[in-house]
Amino acid sequence: MAIRVKLNQRGFRELRNAPPVVAFLESQAERVANAAGPGFETDTHTGGARARVAIYPDTEEAYRAEAKYGALSKAVGSG
Repeated sequence: MAIRVKLNQRGFRELRNAPPVVAFLESQAERVANAAGPGFETDTHTGGARARVAIYPDTEEAYRAEAKYGALSKAVGSG
C-alpha cells in the first residue's frame, strides 16, 4: 500500500534560508577561498528558494591561478 506524503514547500524554503544554514555555507565558502589562495572572495545571496554562496577570483593573480591551475577546483576537496 502506497503512502501519500505532502511536503511543506514553504518550510523547506525557510529551512534553506535559515541563519544557521547561511552561516554554514559562508564558513565553507571561506574555507575553500582561503585554500585556493590569495585573491579569492565570496559572495552570499539569500532569499527565493535557497541561500547560495559564490567563490570567485577578485584579482588578476587569482584569475590566472584559476585559469592555469584550477585553484578553486583543487581547493574544494581540501581541508
